[in-house]
Amino acid sequence: EPLVPLINSLALFHAPKASREPPVDGAGHADHMKAQREFRECVSALVAINPEDPGINASVLSLLTNPIAANREHALRLIPVLKNKKLALPAVASRAADPKETAKLRIAAINLIPDLVDENTTPTAIKALESLRLEKDAAIRDAVDAALKKLK
Repeated sequence: EPLVPLINSLALFHAPKASREPPVDGAGHADHMKAQREFRECVSALVAINPEDPGINASVLSLLTNPIAANREHALRLIPVLKNKKLALPAVASRAADPKETAKLRIAAINLIPDLVDENTTPTAIKALESLRLEKDAAIRDAVDAALKKLK
């Protein structure tokens, strides 16, 4: 695909700014938010063009540890179409269990776990999900119960 190098260059250009918190206010805030949005659009385009590319897969998986929550959430939305999506299981389970994450992100991660397991990883995924059954947030507990039903 001839657009991949161009899109990749644009993603790399925006990545440093997109991976930092924006300034609180002022002209820099809008520019920063635009860079974050364009970065995520570039990553989406790269995944849409070639979800089997190992480099693109690795880039999406690395977003799960990005300091910006919106980038981590975006990665969770892209993972289902990746060829190597099962490699995301440890990082997705980590996001699901992280109490510092938003409930929305944790629920998205929990909902994704059943799609990432195979016969070898199902027992570990079940244990990870069962450890979340006593969460204070009812929506998280409901997501855990739904994910466990899919795995059992």
